[in-house]
Amino acid sequence: MKSNSLSVKTDTPCARTRCAAAMKQSFISRWKWLCLGFPGFISLIWFLVRVVPKPSRAAYPCQRAAAPMAASFLVALFGLAGSAVAFRNARHFLRKSRYILAMLCIFVGLATAVLMLVGVPDTKANLWEPADGPNSPVGTARGLYPGRVTWVHDPAATSWTGSTSSYWWASTNTDQAVVDSMTSKSVRWLAGKPNDAEAWDALFKHFNRSHGRGDVGYQSGEKVAIKVNMANSTGTTWRVVQNVSPQVIKPNLRS
Repeated sequence: MKSNSLSVKTDTPCARTRCAAAMKQSFISRWKWLCLGFPGFISLIWFLVRVVPKPSRAAYPCQRAAAPMAASFLVALFGLAGSAVAFRNARHFLRKSRYILAMLCIFVGLATAVLMLVGVPDTKANLWEPADGPNSPVGTARGLYPGRVTWVHDPAATSWTGSTSSYWWASTNTDQAVVDSMTSKSVRWLAGKPNDAEAWDALFKHFNRSHGRGDVGYQSGEKVAIKVNMANSTGTTWRVVQNVSPQVIKPNLRS
């Protein structure tokens, strides 16, 4: 006997297209939520790695920017976890006909969800305004002439335009003689003396007097440390990220 059977072919191009579209939508939806939480997670790790070893870093601008995002991530994480646990327990108690406990869990879940939404810290950054007004000196004036600061500018010190092949600190882009003159002017103006020797002598004598060493200048054999800005320096080679050029250090060493 011949049996009649009806077969339905479901593997059609339209079905495959709909399946692929559904998988793509699901993938995008999942990644969307991951992308929303990823910046907060990275901010939290960054904050902990930097601030825990040295709490004073919490005042750094980068940490002040990361802190609200990290806090928002924690609030959202605990809110979602708390709501999920509460609603799962509510479902369990409903199946057991323990309605009071179920209602309590539902209330806790809703309350946690609401707190998660309204409890996220405000991440709006207010414009920073200094506590002191303009032209208001900060700290205690010190030095041979307390509070005196010298500033020297000479465009002829460098010929670098930003587009040359060599670095800005290269000798071909810096006029050492002009830099030497600028350093000399700065030291002489700071000490109020007519030449470099008298200027350095006055500065050293003031330092020794203020540290209880008497009215004496630099003595042969004494070591002097010069602190330069090396914040971006790594290794032993000069690179484009250096904060100070060798030409500026050189006249200080020769003085």
